[in-house]
Amino acid sequence: MTKKPEVFRLLKSFNNEDYLEFDKFLRSPYLNRFSSLIIIFEFVCSNKDMILNENIYELENLIREKSKFSKSTVNKLFTYLTYAVLDYYRIKCVIKDEIYLQLRLNDYLLNIEEYKLLDASQIKLDENILNSNTIMEDSFLYSHLQNNNLYATSISNNNLWKNKENDSLTYIKNSTNDIYLFSLIQSIYNYVNFIIKKININRDDLNWNSVNLDSYLIAGEEIIYYDKNMNRQIVFNLYKKLYLAFKNLYIDDFYQDYKSFFFEYIKTFNIDTVIKHFELLTGYCLARERSNDNNNYFSYEWLNLTNQKMNLENSDNTSNKYLRAFQFRNYIIKCFALYDHVHLLNFIEKYSIRLSPIDYKEMLNYGMAHYYYLIYDYKKALKCLNNIKINYYFYKYDLTNLELKIYFDKYNIDLIERAIHNYNELLKHDTFLTKLDKIRLKKLLSYYQKLIYLPEKLKLDNKYLDDVYILKSQLGVESNFAMRKWLIQKVDELIFKFDKDTVNKEIKNK
Repeated sequence: MTKKPEVFRLLKSFNNEDYLEFDKFLRSPYLNRFSSLIIIFEFVCSNKDMILNENIYELENLIREKSKFSKSTVNKLFTYLTYAVLDYYRIKCVIKDEIYLQLRLNDYLLNIEEYKLLDASQIKLDENILNSNTIMEDSFLYSHLQNNNLYATSISNNNLWKNKENDSLTYIKNSTNDIYLFSLIQSIYNYVNFIIKKININRDDLNWNSVNLDSYLIAGEEIIYYDKNMNRQIVFNLYKKLYLAFKNLYIDDFYQDYKSFFFEYIKTFNIDTVIKHFELLTGYCLARERSNDNNNYFSYEWLNLTNQKMNLENSDNTSNKYLRAFQFRNYIIKCFALYDHVHLLNFIEKYSIRLSPIDYKEMLNYGMAHYYYLIYDYKKALKCLNNIKINYYFYKYDLTNLELKIYFDKYNIDLIERAIHNYNELLKHDTFLTKLDKIRLKKLLSYYQKLIYLPEKLKLDNKYLDDVYILKSQLGVESNFAMRKWLIQKVDELIFKFDKDTVNKEIKNK
């Protein structure tokens, strides 16, 4: 089969604003020297639905037919259009980062000795860098470049006669401290991502000392101690506490120290950085959950922090108009795992209206299916599942897992066996799952299949209790995987129902 042109994959990520802006880009002779690209793009704009529906070959044929260009010419123009889209992205990135753009302009103004304009620009930048409510992870890179420019300006021929040595020294110190802080922030982000990734794969194989930033932080203690800028001190201490929280992952005090310090100085940072730290806090909570700790503290902590984060993301200060579907899904799954149907329903009622019109119906059915399961209304749960038409990849397995639970609780063996068959087929043909994800889901099915015939066997003979206890023991030593807690719960229910001696002993001990 002929390979699809790369440009269509890029265009698939375009929103309506991108289509309008890219059209302006192509019509600028300064930016685009191929006028024929405008013709091709006009055909694309008229048939955007064909891109979204993956009807690429039909679109290619349509463009060749209407443009009267040969196949080789159209293919060549597709390649040029790909380059044009990438150029558009480059310009978009540069224009979006106004501070960095101004810093580069300042370097140019210095080179051409436009000192009057340069001085005004430097003063304006000072008002936007390292001030409260504005600090972000790139702030110290910007401040580093600003101080480099200030130093270069102070020793230029035009300023040499009026240069004060202390000013130049201050610029050098600031530049050095800023590049240290920027590097520290990036290093700690990398460290945290490393820890989270390792825990997701296999906590037992995690080498806590494989990445060690202790000496880096010790060196910074002295650097920041002599710095009079309060915001540099705040940022250094915040990221130090973040590092220590993840380095000492299972000691609560380090997490609480990081969290309380963040909330104390939250107004120091711009909203994007605040949201970033909410993500780090919730990431910590997820890491703690994956330690197989049965305490629900960090699950509810995750819900509370995510609530605050979603309110920020959909505030007037951000560009997020709608709540994203996967965020809605993650919250539903967390409530579901806690068997908290009250919290789940409150969330649906409050936040479903923030979903985009495209997602609203699907995600409402998704949420209510999980809610109805928790209140044992399996008929309505299945009805909601059947109403979901768009099978988004990120919750496809959530729905199949919910079906497995419903069919077992209703105890319909025919439906259970059919669902298992469909699940295996889904896994076999899934090209997106990682090898590890497939192993985990196959493990779920393996244990599920061990469980499903036990109720019928136990009705016939209590000797099968040995199989129940073996299954419970196996699940007890397993690392987390989908439905593990549910499987353990169902095993315990079988023990409570069929092993009267064990249950009576437990009641007596209590």
